[in-house]
Amino acid sequence: MGLPLALLAAKKGHKTFLFDKSEKRCHELLLGKSNISTEINSDLQDELRGNNLTILSSIVSLKNRDAKLKIIVICVPTPLDANRIPDLSMVKEATATAVSLAFKDHW
Repeated sequence: MGLPLALLAAKKGHKTFLFDKSEKRCHELLLGKSNISTEINSDLQDELRGNNLTILSSIVSLKNRDAKLKIIVICVPTPLDANRIPDLSMVKEATATAVSLAFKDHW
């Protein structure tokens, strides 16, 4: 869900930062390759040629940019355990990261 949503935001003209902790995944995305679909790959390649999509693997890189963040969307997996209870650890970690970006000058 994260990549298609980021691509849609970029396509609509919004300056979009896609953050993924995995440097390998970011490298693949920067090459225009995703594991979702060929249609997504085509959209990704189109947006990479524009200037609305930035892909980063370092939160420090995102903090150092002079970007006024208006919206932060969190898209992370929420696997279920044997009792079908979601593991929210990735949601909590991503939320903490998002909060760290919400400095006074950005809102």
